[in-house]
Amino acid sequence: MRLTMLFSAVAFMAASTTYANEDIQDDEAIRELRAASNVAMAKHDADKFVSFFDDDYIITYGSSVKSLSLEAETKSIRTLFSDFPAVKYTRTPMDIYVSNALPLAMENGTWVGGQTPDTTYRGRYTAAWRKVNGTWKIHNELFVTLACEGKDC
Repeated sequence: MRLTMLFSAVAFMAASTTYANEDIQDDEAIRELRAASNVAMAKHDADKFVSFFDDDYIITYGSSVKSLSLEAETKSIRTLFSDFPAVKYTRTPMDIYVSNALPLAMENGTWVGGQTPDTTYRGRYTAAWRKVNGTWKIHNELFVTLACEGKDC
C-alpha cells in the first residue's frame, strides 16, 4: 500500500513538473514572439507585424476604438506606418499565464509609444494568445491609455 502511494505521488510530481516545464517553454515562446513583434513594429514591417495575429484577431486600442478583423487591422497598420513615419510602440510583458486546460495564454503588460516624436502615450494591455498548429498567435488585445506626455496631450 505504501509503495502504491509513493508511486502515485512520484507520478503526480513528474506530471506536474512536465506541465510546469511546458508552461515555462510556452511563456518563453510568447515573450520571444512579443519581442519579435516589437521589432517588426520598430521596422514598420506591416506584413511581419500582422503575422503574429490569429486569423480572427480583434483589438481594442488605447483610445477605445476597435478593429474587428485581421483584414481591418492589417489595413490600419499599413496606413499607420505610411501616414506616421516616426510611429513607435513597445509592449513589455509583465506576466504570462498559460492555461493547462486549453491551448490558450494570457499576457499582461505595459505599453509606451506614439505616432509622433512630440507625444508619448503610456498604458496597460492584456493579450489573449491561442496556440494554432503548434504556434502561438495573438487572438485579441485590449490596450488602455493611462498617461500622455508631450505636445498633443
